[in-house]
Amino acid sequence: MVLDGDLVAQNWKFDGYHDGRPRWMWADDNDNPDDVAAILDLPLERVAMVHERVVFVEGYHPLDVTRGHIDGLARFISEDEVVIPDDGTALYDTIADQVPDLTIHRLELVDGDPTLNWLVGDGFVLTGSTGDSSADAELAVDLGGYFPDRDIHFTDVGVVWENGGGVHCVTNYQPESR
Repeated sequence: MVLDGDLVAQNWKFDGYHDGRPRWMWADDNDNPDDVAAILDLPLERVAMVHERVVFVEGYHPLDVTRGHIDGLARFISEDEVVIPDDGTALYDTIADQVPDLTIHRLELVDGDPTLNWLVGDGFVLTGSTGDSSADAELAVDLGGYFPDRDIHFTDVGVVWENGGGVHCVTNYQPESR
């Protein structure tokens, strides 16, 4: 984050999604911000709060081991626009009904599709591949409509996806210093 014009790393607590898995599975995860701060020679601010869910909505996909990480249910594409999946189930209609003050875009997904979990960077969007080139081509058109000034890139996120994450979950945004 940028604090008083200076770039500062923050370490928010990580609780392993409350899913009952053994704590050792994430034993070192909370050390990552410390390591990044050391590598980049940045001051480190510790935040004594779990900061995984900012927008609360009821419901989650049964395949979601995080039990409702919002970036699998909805993604902001601007200050007042959000993309919500449409896979033919009632879940995402329920999610859409819970954010009435936003413009909602529906993105057709297949079951277990990792593509909503994307990273927006300078000039690009990186998302998980569906493994189907024609489906990825359709998704590139959709994402290109949401992010017209960015190139769309795909990557295989199979192992990350099987463990409850996607591109967005294993990357972080780093703002510029001012």
